[in-house]
Amino acid sequence: MNQNMYSIVDSQKGSKVIRFQDNFYRLQKYNKNGSVRWICTNRYCSSSITIRNEKIENQRGQHNHNKVQRSASIMKTFKDMRQEVRNDVGKPVTQIYTEFVSAYRHINGTAESVPIFDTIRSTLYRDRSTVLPKHPTCSRDLIVPDYLTKNLYDEMMLFCDQRTPTRILAFCSLSALKELAQSRIWNADGTFKTAPKLFVQSYTVHVHNDFSMKPVLFAVLEDKYETTYLSLLRSLVQYAESNGFTLSPSSILIDFEMAAYNAFRTVFPDSTILFCHFHFAKNIMKHLKKMHLIEELKKEDIKRQLANILSLPLLPPNEIHSAFKESSDVFLSINPDFLPFLNRLIAKPNIWKWIMQIQKDDEQTIIRLEQEKKQNKSTRPRKRKNIIRDICLSSLKTLYQQKLIDLEYYQSKIRCIAYAYIDVFENTPDNSDTD
Repeated sequence: MNQNMYSIVDSQKGSKVIRFQDNFYRLQKYNKNGSVRWICTNRYCSSSITIRNEKIENQRGQHNHNKVQRSASIMKTFKDMRQEVRNDVGKPVTQIYTEFVSAYRHINGTAESVPIFDTIRSTLYRDRSTVLPKHPTCSRDLIVPDYLTKNLYDEMMLFCDQRTPTRILAFCSLSALKELAQSRIWNADGTFKTAPKLFVQSYTVHVHNDFSMKPVLFAVLEDKYETTYLSLLRSLVQYAESNGFTLSPSSILIDFEMAAYNAFRTVFPDSTILFCHFHFAKNIMKHLKKMHLIEELKKEDIKRQLANILSLPLLPPNEIHSAFKESSDVFLSINPDFLPFLNRLIAKPNIWKWIMQIQKDDEQTIIRLEQEKKQNKSTRPRKRKNIIRDICLSSLKTLYQQKLIDLEYYQSKIRCIAYAYIDVFENTPDNSDTD
C-alpha cells in the first residue's frame, strides 16, 4: 500500500493519530521488528493497521461502526479553533467556536458536518486549561508566573506583591509610570463585582493629560481598609522613586470612600482630594431604590428636590447646608418615609485572565500615548455636549460669585445635570460595585 493513502493528524486530545480510509487510529505499540501498530480510536472496534518505513504493510479486522466523515477543511478548522482557544484566553471558548463555525459556513456554504459544540467541549476547555496556571484556592498560595509580571513589551509591570497582612497585587509598567509621574490629575476608583476570584476589589488609577484619560495602574485587593490603601500607595511611591520618578499630582479624584480618602491624604498631603459627582449621584439613587422610594420620583416636586440634592456638590460650600435643609423639608412634607433616606445620605474573572486583560489595557495606554504625542490629537475626544456643559457650569459659577444671579436661578440651571443622572439610574438595575 502507498504511504500517501494515510495521513497523520492531531486528535481532539492533542496526540497524533493516523487517518486512513476515513477512519482514525491511535498508537498502540512499537513492535520489535521496527513496525508500529495503530488501533482504531473507537474503543469498541478492534481494527488495526501496522506501519513500517512509513508504509502500511498490514490491516487487520473490520470496523464495526460508521466511518468518520470529516473533510480536510473541517480538520483544519478544528485545529485552528483549538489553537485560537490557547492563544486568546481572554475570549470565551463558546465565542471562539461560534466565530469559527460561522466563518466555515461562509466559505463552504454549509456547516452541517462541523462537530457540534458539546462533542468537542471537553477538548476545547482542556486546551484552555493548559495555557493558564492552575488557579489557587487561597490568595496566599498565588504565585504570579514570570510572563505575567511584565507587559506585552517585556517591561516590568508587577511592582507590589504583598502577602501579609493582606494580599495585594499591583501592576504599572515603566511607560505608564512615567505618564503617572508627569500627570497632574489622577482619577482612582475601585470595582467590586468584577474583581478576580480570591480578591474583593479591583483598583485602577487613570491619568489625565491634555488629550484624554488613560488607565496606568491596576491592583487587586482583599479588602477596602485604610491600611490596605496605604500599603498600595506607599509601594507605588517607592516603585516610582526607585526608577527615578517623583509622584506629585495636584488633584486626585476618587469615589466617596473615606478609607481611600485618608490614605491618599496621608501619602500625598499636598494634593487636592476631590470626590466624584457621578458616584455621589449613583449612591444616592442606589439608597433610594433600597428603600423602595423610586416610585415617588413620578411626583414632580419630589424629582425636583432630588435633583437639588444631587446638585449640592455644585453649590458654593456656604450654601449647601441650607439648600439640603430646604429640600429635606419638601421631601418630608410629601412623604415621611423619606426620613431614613435623608438620615443615611457578577461574574468574577480568573486572576490569570484579569492580569492578561490589564496587559492589553497597558498596551492600549502606551499606543494611545504614542499616537497623541505624535499627532497632537486626542484618541478619546470628549463629547461636544460635555464640553458645552462644563463651559456653562463655569459661567454660571462666575455669575453667581459676582452676584449677577441668585441661588434659586443657579439651582434651576444646574438641575439639568441631576435630571440626567436620575433618568439614567432610575431605569438601571442596581448593580452597584459599592456596598
